[in-house]
Amino acid sequence: MTSVVTHINHGTTTILYLFWFYHMDEQVGLTRKDLAITLIYPVIYCVFAIVENRLTGRARYFFFDLENIGIRGFLLWFTLLAMLFLLAGGLLLLVDRRLQTMGDRTA
Repeated sequence: MTSVVTHINHGTTTILYLFWFYHMDEQVGLTRKDLAITLIYPVIYCVFAIVENRLTGRARYFFFDLENIGIRGFLLWFTLLAMLFLLAGGLLLLVDRRLQTMGDRTA
């Protein structure tokens, strides 16, 4: 059952997040400033996971297990996670610009 919940969580969260990010500012278009918004979700999730780890003693993932990897290990993994989200946001920014360019050509 845990596997099913994990797949649903990761699959739907990713799809919904990308959908929200792309449609949040569709009329104006995305800008580089919007990339900072991509960090809201991983920051909130990491805070939640760390608090949960401290309260229950269980970590959702090995990189949230502060007792085993330490704060430096966690910060390394968080930096990689943030970079992944920024990369995804950057790709959406490129797609948005391409779509705007295509729209300008047809108008």
